[in-house]
Amino acid sequence: MHKRRFLSLTHAIGCLIRWAFVGPRPDEEHWLSKFGGVESANPNDHQAQPFNRVEYTYALLTKELGIDMAPVDFIEEPTGRFHFLTKRFDRTADGGRIHMHGLAGLAHIDYNIPRAYSYDQYFRWRRIMFVVSASPR
Repeated sequence: MHKRRFLSLTHAIGCLIRWAFVGPRPDEEHWLSKFGGVESANPNDHQAQPFNRVEYTYALLTKELGIDMAPVDFIEEPTGRFHFLTKRFDRTADGGRIHMHGLAGLAHIDYNIPRAYSYDQYFRWRRIMFVVSASPR
């Protein structure tokens, strides 16, 4: 995104975007942003895909089901680009880090391969993690 356009976008929504390694000021929060306009993984498809709209919808459905989740929001540009925002769930109020690791990283799952992992495998991992975390130290 062109720097001038990016700065006008951040000014229009009333937020300040800073380098991730700078701690938040007392009146600030850490949020993640996923910028829209990303093309699909198919090298022949040069159309922007609605990945962020889908993820935002999933987040709203998750909250509607009563599952605890970090706050989410979005920015939509006049061009139609849809940027998904979520408050960082891996940070404390004072900016400290909370260690997180997802199943895809633990199991080295290639997200580019459709149906590379099953719910059965997920539940096996869940059982393993529960046993490890519940074991006496």
